[in-house]
Amino acid sequence: MKLFQFHKTLARFNSVYIYRLQQTEPSDTIQSIADAITNGTSFLQNGQYGDDLVYLLKTLFESYDIPSTVAESVFKLLNDKADNFYVTGSLFSLGETLLNLNKIQPVSCLNALEFAKQCIGKYNDNSRVLAIQFLISFLHKSTDGAEEKDGETNDLCLFILEYCNDRNPKIRRFSVEGIEKYFQSHQKRAPFHSYVQFTNSCQDTDKFVRLSSLRIVRMFADIFPNEMVTDGRRFPLRLGDDAFTTVCHAMNDLDVDIRSEAAKLLGSFKDVSNSFLFQTLDKKLMKNMKRLSDGRIATGASSEWSTGKKLGEDIPIEGAEEEGQSLIPTGACGAFVTALEDEFKGFCSTTSCLFIRKVSSKST
Repeated sequence: MKLFQFHKTLARFNSVYIYRLQQTEPSDTIQSIADAITNGTSFLQNGQYGDDLVYLLKTLFESYDIPSTVAESVFKLLNDKADNFYVTGSLFSLGETLLNLNKIQPVSCLNALEFAKQCIGKYNDNSRVLAIQFLISFLHKSTDGAEEKDGETNDLCLFILEYCNDRNPKIRRFSVEGIEKYFQSHQKRAPFHSYVQFTNSCQDTDKFVRLSSLRIVRMFADIFPNEMVTDGRRFPLRLGDDAFTTVCHAMNDLDVDIRSEAAKLLGSFKDVSNSFLFQTLDKKLMKNMKRLSDGRIATGASSEWSTGKKLGEDIPIEGAEEEGQSLIPTGACGAFVTALEDEFKGFCSTTSCLFIRKVSSKST
């Protein structure tokens, strides 16, 4: 009965009274709700009730121009008492909102930062998702502010990187998208050791993780074009070439948005070896894209083109050719041809033309 009456009253307040507050009433209401949560009865400190009231605070901050001093005092009060009642998820959501509204500064929620790091490893999935969103907002705001300390932000960036492979797809998505925005907005140098992690994320089951990972891989190609990639690779490859093949492979993705993004990214590469560029025009593996058993790169002309007049003529003939392993994933071969054959006409007419115009000009 108490639960029913509580939600009935709260719903009435949310739908009617919350938009009728005037002058100092919003600030006074916020302070009263915060005091009720932290100093109230066990009924108010119950997890569900506490969460609902904290979300009410969030709505008030979003609806009215509340002074920053009120926001900082309320968030500090709730954060100091967070161990006494279960409002972890809603607390992080409130913190994220206040940071994004510039109502609180990162330096004033350092305790919440450590609390979020602890919660993301042991609480339920909903609280973990809200915790990672708070951490990402903290990362961006601490970088924007004058009080930025490179050591602290780098440590937080590395901490978030660990959750780009989390078991929860929502956490993976928010982590990867947050890292992408961090690298783009703040022109930060991505750590080289995380490159292979993002190439693996290009195969993630979540579409949005794949999209962000492809764009991050493209960033690495600009930052470390001539670094050699060895982890998880049969042979050492220039990062610029390896990133190019990773994006080429995405041209075979089942999702048209991924294929479209891959085509746009391929057209923006600046420093790719000619052999990798030419391989986008042939679905059959060219000889110079094969590493022989003695470590040499195979030489000679590429495999012959099919005349289209004989059945099975397009099957590559190995003959007496020495055995070797491909320098490029076979799924990345003929990326341009794959784009032209795409079943979505709009995709063919825009992204494919963009791809061939830019890439072909770089091969000359």
